Amino acid sequence: MSVYRYSGVTDQGKDTHGLVDADTPKSARGKLRQDGIFPIELSEETPRAQSPAKITRSRVISLGSRYSSALPGFTKQCSILLAAKIPLLQALSILVEQLEDQEFRAVVSEVRESVKEGQSLSDALSTHPQVFSSMYVHMVKGAEVGSVLPEGLGRLADYLERQARLHGRLMNALMYPAILAGVGILILIGLVTFVIPKITVVFSEQQEALPLPTVMLLGISSLMNQYGWILSLLLLIGLAGGYWFFSTSKGRYWWDHRILGLPVIGKLLLFSALARFAETLGTLLRSAIPLLEGLHIAKKVLNNQFLETLVDQTANQVREGQNLTHPLSRTQIIPSMFVNMVSVGEQTGDLDNMLLKIAQAYDVEVEMALTKWISLLEPLLVLAMGCVVLFIVLAVLLPLFQMSQIIQ
Repeated sequence: MSVYRYSGVTDQGKDTHGLVDADTPKSARGKLRQDGIFPIELSEETPRAQSPAKITRSRVISLGSRYSSALPGFTKQCSILLAAKIPLLQALSILVEQLEDQEFRAVVSEVRESVKEGQSLSDALSTHPQVFSSMYVHMVKGAEVGSVLPEGLGRLADYLERQARLHGRLMNALMYPAILAGVGILILIGLVTFVIPKITVVFSEQQEALPLPTVMLLGISSLMNQYGWILSLLLLIGLAGGYWFFSTSKGRYWWDHRILGLPVIGKLLLFSALARFAETLGTLLRSAIPLLEGLHIAKKVLNNQFLETLVDQTANQVREGQNLTHPLSRTQIIPSMFVNMVSVGEQTGDLDNMLLKIAQAYDVEVEMALTKWISLLEPLLVLAMGCVVLFIVLAVLLPLFQMSQIIQ
């Protein structure tokens, strides 16, 4: 079965285009007519004619934005079909028919063609690194080696779903405070730049000494109006410089190290990273991936260069014959609970399950801490905005009280 790119007209007379899979151009046209589309142009998508990545940059961006929703569902459905004793090639064909995302459907079609040509599923997936990560490919490969592909895909789907839920909870928790802070800052800049100068211009002409809040407000307003563009330019230069510095390996390492030492947020980031690392490593070990290879893959989910360096150092010591507990215990940043549970897992020969329990414990702790601090952050932001509004009101009203007393 091949994939064809078409452009045509619907029954309502609207132009349309997309992808359709069929055995021949004739059957492709028949499918399109059944869907109410009259094809004008039809060309076969040739997988081998594409670049090694096999998808264009625009497709990479599109797929990346839907990764958390499309990939877990695909993985879960593939696991169910294989568990029902359906052959892999037939299962992939069924999934291609069911997928609604045309671009993701094209990728899966290419994977199916590679499997049809004799490649293993992991090898076929590895040709699409923008869609299927190294961890994904290695977990599939481990399941293939252990002849437990349906179970391995099921565990992988559960892992992807948990990661997607955790990411969704983090985004939802931070969404409201971020919007509140952003709107408040924009309103404050607008007031100081455009509104306050028109109200307080009369105060600057008074001979009497002005109250301190009014003097401060006039100074801020004057600074914004006279040097606002310079301040904006300096801010942009600072942001660009910071972006360049933190994009370098040295800058990223410095930032990742320092941010873990911050109160509250540093602990949350550390626990969240360790939860991802423990769950990834535990899932890899359960899929028969060797420990050293699992450490190399799992470190990529840390998203922290400082912690990745620690994992590299740990892997080097494990390669020299030490157990995992010893190098972890020598780091000053890894919590003792994490180290002790890893030690128990190694002693009992149940390291994979112990790592998954660690991940679950840290996930719960991170969620509880986030709920607590987000519940405190919202009233703190409201209080801060209230203080700013009070300052502006006092700066405007106090001179008015002085003027009324002079008139009396």
